Amino acid sequence: MHDIDIDGVHISNDGSQLILKPARGREIQFDREGARELMEFLRMCAEEEFNQRSSFRVSVFASSGVKASFLVGGRSIPVLPRNLSYIGIYAETSPAQNPKLDKGAIIDVLIEYEGEQVSHRGVVRRRAMNGYGVFFPGSIRNEELAPHPLLRRIVERLQKRSLKSGDQRDDWLRTE
Repeated sequence: MHDIDIDGVHISNDGSQLILKPARGREIQFDREGARELMEFLRMCAEEEFNQRSSFRVSVFASSGVKASFLVGGRSIPVLPRNLSYIGIYAETSPAQNPKLDKGAIIDVLIEYEGEQVSHRGVVRRRAMNGYGVFFPGSIRNEELAPHPLLRRIVERLQKRSLKSGDQRDDWLRTE
C-alpha cells in the first residue's frame, strides 16, 4: 500500500483503489480506471507547467536510450526520465525506491546517453508522488543560460531525433 499526505489530504492506494481523505469532508474513492484517468489529467497538468519554462524541454521516450539516476545519501537510485532541458530534468522513481525527497533537497543527477555521461548537482523544485522536477543551478551563470556542453549535446540530439522521426509515441506508459 502506498500513501502520502499533501496539504491536509491523505492519499492512499492499495492497488485496486485510490482513496483521498481530506482532513475535513467526505472521502473520495477511485477505482483503477478512475485513478488512471486522474493520473492522466495530473500528468497533462504537470507537463503544461513544465512547458511554460524559459528553457526548451524535450520529451524522453523509452526508445530514446536516455538513462538517469539520482545519487542520494551515497546510493544510486535509477529513475525514469520524462523530459530534459538545459536547466533540469523531470524524472520518476519506482515506488519501491522512492527516496521521498523534499522540495529544496540537493541531489546529484547522472544522465547517460549514447555512451556518454554527465553529472549535475540539482535542487528538487517540485515533487508529485514519485516524480521529481530537478533544477540544475550550474546551468545558469550571470543570469545567462550556460549548460554543460555534454548536456547541451544530449538535449539537442534528442530534439533532432524527435523532429526527424516525429517521435511522439505514448511509450511513456512503460512500466520498467
